[in-house]
Amino acid sequence: MEKWKTSQKNFFGPKIDTFAPPTRLIMKKIVFFSLFAAALYSCGGNAEKEAERKKREADSLARLEQARKDSMEKAMAAARKNIVETALADPNFSTLTALLEQAGLTATLKDSTKNFTVFAPTNTAFEALGQAELEKLKKDTKRLRDVLLYHVVEGKRMAADVNSTPEFMAMNGKKISVSKSEAGTMVANALITTADLDCSNGVIHVVNAVMTDKQAPSPKSGSSGKKETSSVSQPAPAPTPTPAGPKTTEQKIQEKMGGARENQIEQKVQEKMSGKRENQAEQKVQEKMKRNNP
Repeated sequence: MEKWKTSQKNFFGPKIDTFAPPTRLIMKKIVFFSLFAAALYSCGGNAEKEAERKKREADSLARLEQARKDSMEKAMAAARKNIVETALADPNFSTLTALLEQAGLTATLKDSTKNFTVFAPTNTAFEALGQAELEKLKKDTKRLRDVLLYHVVEGKRMAADVNSTPEFMAMNGKKISVSKSEAGTMVANALITTADLDCSNGVIHVVNAVMTDKQAPSPKSGSSGKKETSSVSQPAPAPTPTPAGPKTTEQKIQEKMGGARENQIEQKVQEKMSGKRENQAEQKVQEKMKRNNP
């Protein structure tokens, strides 16, 4: 009895005279520790919930960012023009676009499911063929299609890819050789003047000549040194007489040397003549002196 009263005094405060059975003390301790455990559990549960909430927020932000990037890429792709639209927007390709339409290749190069690399000759490049040759090309659709397809390669080949590849297979089944020169990168017989015009279905590289799979003939000795460029392998027309062009450096040197020789000869003749005159004058003076002094 006294033991439980003391425990009651020490544990619950002031001493009381009533008897507190052990069951009551045990129940209070159980309730106390239960509340304490619940508080600890609650704190741990809140931390786990907070971590889970932050993870959900991070996942949601990541999905939104990816959706934004996808939307921007689609918008940029829609804003870029395809190969034909890009060529139509540049007046320097008006001849090329007209020939593509005539050959029935416009729809091919508009295809958004494939990528193409086009080596695009400018209007000046087509003019270099000559009006007669260009008209022949326009009248022969099969030949025109073959010439144009030699300028197209399947796949998107940027300038770095072109420079690192020795040759490509054109869409007409013929190989395009790639070489380097002092001026830049050569594809077949044409020089790339502007590279990497990015399009939604490929890329355009501007070239300064109509490409041909035939090597340009080397100039013969005694010729003017000019190269003939042709997009098709046709017999060359008979040469027509042309007016004399500007003199070459060698001719100018020879003329100067010839003139110098003539001047030297003339000077020698003049020296001889002046020497003779002096001799004649001296002889006359001596003759007069002899006459005056017999």
